This record gives sequence, structure tokens and C-alpha cells, in this order.
Amino acid sequence: ALYRESKVNPLSSCLPVLIQLPFLLGIYWALQAVVGGTSFDFLYPFVPHPGTLRTVAFGFLPLAVPSIALAVAAGAAQWWQARMLMQRRPPASVAAKGGKDEDMMAMVNKQMTFMMPIMTVVIGIGLPAGLSLYWLVTTLLQVAQQKLLMRPKVIT
Repeated sequence: ALYRESKVNPLSSCLPVLIQLPFLLGIYWALQAVVGGTSFDFLYPFVPHPGTLRTVAFGFLPLAVPSIALAVAAGAAQWWQARMLMQRRPPASVAAKGGKDEDMMAMVNKQMTFMMPIMTVVIGIGLPAGLSLYWLVTTLLQVAQQKLLMRPKVIT
């Protein structure tokens, strides 16, 4: 009832990550299968088999091996996105009317602003670079979407 009255969704900060999880797992399995030489003929019989797939993107970025730089970039982009979502704390006079639950939730949100990007870096270091690249690109697209949606409205 408190969440409904305050119009606060406790899952709003982790929902984008949960939505991405099936895609991350799918890309991980696909990259593992490509590196292992598994054929996907049973999935798309109408697509001719390419023989081999190149695991190097843009001519210099190997996607089949972990990349620390991409993992750190994905974590930094996720931190940037989380900072954009953080709301400003209300003035002390308004905050005094709120309960201790609001302070606790603000503290947890602040911790998650730093913990989720750190977890992204730690996980990304151990996974193929293609997964970190996907994580980075989708996060940057989300940042662009947020900037577009959060810009001040011009009344004409």
C-alpha cells in the first residue's frame, strides 16, 4: 500500500537488467557454440550455413575471448545510466515528514548505483567480449533513450 500511495516501484532499478538476462544468456550460449564449432542448422534450415564465423568485430576486436576494457566500459555506462535515474533528495522540511523506510530505500538505491556496475565489470571480465559489447551497446542505447525522454519539454 505504501508503494502504491507513494507511486514507487521497488523493482524499477533492477527491471532493465532482468529483461536483458535472457538475451545475455542466449548470446553467451551462441558465442560458446560458435567457438566450439557447433552447427545451428536445426534452428534456421532456410539460412545457408556460412561454414565458419569470424569472431573478430571491426577488424580488431576479438569477441570470443574476454575483454577487460569492454567490461569496464559496460560497467561505466551502467553507472552513468544509474546516476541519470537517481532522483534528487527532497528538502529537509519535506524529508522530515517521510518515514525511515524512505531513507532506507534511498540508501539501498545509492548502494546499488555502485554495486551493479561493479558486478557488471566482474561478470564481464570472465565472459566473451561479445557479451560485454552487447551489454555496453544496449546500456548506451538506454542512456540515449533516457536523455530523450527526460529532456525538458518545450511548450510552444
